Amino acid sequence: MTSTGRSNFNPIAAQQYLAKAFAFFNAELFDGKLNGGVVLTLQRKRGALGHWRPQAFRQRGDNDAENNAAMFNEIAMGPDHFLGRDVIDILSTLVHEMCHEFQGRFGKPSTGNYHNRQFSKIMAECGLITSNTGKPGGKKTGRRISHYIEDGGAFDIAVKKFIAANPDAINWGAMTRIARPRRRRQRRKYTCPQCGLNAWAKPDVILLCGECGKELE
Repeated sequence: MTSTGRSNFNPIAAQQYLAKAFAFFNAELFDGKLNGGVVLTLQRKRGALGHWRPQAFRQRGDNDAENNAAMFNEIAMGPDHFLGRDVIDILSTLVHEMCHEFQGRFGKPSTGNYHNRQFSKIMAECGLITSNTGKPGGKKTGRRISHYIEDGGAFDIAVKKFIAANPDAINWGAMTRIARPRRRRQRRKYTCPQCGLNAWAKPDVILLCGECGKELE
């Protein structure tokens, strides 16, 4: 394991920061209605800045095997996307997933991860505008929907208030493994000067023709 020498690195700080942000935005944007029932995780999922999964966890204990065991939803943040993103953008992803949680509790989510008009309305009330391009003018509903921040909207005001009181603690991100290109084996063609027999082998080898006894060139 290599070290960068940064003494302020704390792998738990990002999780604590996101948990504090969840509590703050729950109070500011959702009137505290998301208390309990959510497990906040860091989870790598290809192409996902974050995702929401209902009934992802179950309470353990004496009633583990019982059907009435308490179930908990999951909000997962993708650490692959912490690097290179502003903390405001990271926190907007958190609120995006909190909107999924809010709709899951009090609304009617569509199946198959479809972002419907109700979800778009919940987002807009939080100051995040749904868009499949992440920019103004994009499609507001669909399976792969991002968002952009409304200037002067509820989230814009709240996130600036949160950051002013809580300096950014997300000072790390997961490294995406880059596949190394496979080295192609170098092979050469060798030909018998007498009968024309062809053979392929690595460079700088000596091959003899079984028929003519000649060295292949």
